[in-house]
Amino acid sequence: MKSICLILPWFGGPFKNYFHLFLESCKNNPTINWLIFTDSTQSYNYPENVKVVKCSFEYVRERIQKIFDFEISLNRPYKLCDFKPTYGEVFHEELKNYDYWGYCDCDLIFGNIRKFISDDILDKYEMLFTRGHLHIFKNNRKTNAFFRTIPEYEQKLSTNNSFAFDEWAGISGAWDKSGKDYYDELVMDDIRTGFNAFRPTKEIAENTGPYSKKNVNESNIYKKMKNVFYKYDNGSLYRCYCLNRKKCTEEILYVHFQKRDFIVDKNLKNLSNFCIANGTFRQEECLYSDLLIDLLHDYLLYAKLLVKKYIKKIIGVA
Repeated sequence: MKSICLILPWFGGPFKNYFHLFLESCKNNPTINWLIFTDSTQSYNYPENVKVVKCSFEYVRERIQKIFDFEISLNRPYKLCDFKPTYGEVFHEELKNYDYWGYCDCDLIFGNIRKFISDDILDKYEMLFTRGHLHIFKNNRKTNAFFRTIPEYEQKLSTNNSFAFDEWAGISGAWDKSGKDYYDELVMDDIRTGFNAFRPTKEIAENTGPYSKKNVNESNIYKKMKNVFYKYDNGSLYRCYCLNRKKCTEEILYVHFQKRDFIVDKNLKNLSNFCIANGTFRQEECLYSDLLIDLLHDYLLYAKLLVKKYIKKIIGVA
């Protein structure tokens, strides 16, 4: 089995209140390893496959600076996103015994990773996924240094602005333009922001954006999904939804919440089985009727946006 290590730096504030559930989803993937660099003093029951390095933000900054002969700009934790593609070189010593390495966010819940990322897939691709919240690379010198082939990489890493260099504005776009193949199936959900109800993935135009080449037709189905919630069951993650008036359940790799805040129900004791709905991690089974409040809220929000647009048109504001 191919070995994989995912790197996750976290600095400058507390983890999300559902971080222990993120860790539970890591624990239930025992053949994957995580390496977390953090200055957090919060206490958690970290599983064996999650190694935590207690360190300062400055320590990681110095580690990154050592691989460059120019002055990097890294004055705030969020800027680390632009440096994610460099981790293969930065943390070479920690990663040297792994076949693959990657980076991920922790505002998500993993399902059964190996079910979606088999050795056959790993053997075929040197890069898997493109969106930054999970990105995996083959661990070799050429692949780890690929970011250096991007013409503007030095400018983006030496400027204080954020450029999403870990996604399509950097490593993913450059990989795509190079003609190198990559694995990028829609086996995860990236929840759209701005709504109470879960809306998997963002709207996707036919000829633009990261999904256009490989899976735009599949992604359009996501727009039609209604009453979406998620169920975690002993290491597997399921999207539950209605499509064309039928109730459907589909297993997925992970769900990314895009910095959403949640309530963790105080009655949630069994971390191996829970539901995610109505902005809450909860123990009891979710019913589709439970989602009506979120749906009503979003219809009202949409109506409000239409009214604002109409008023602007009336008064001549662009």
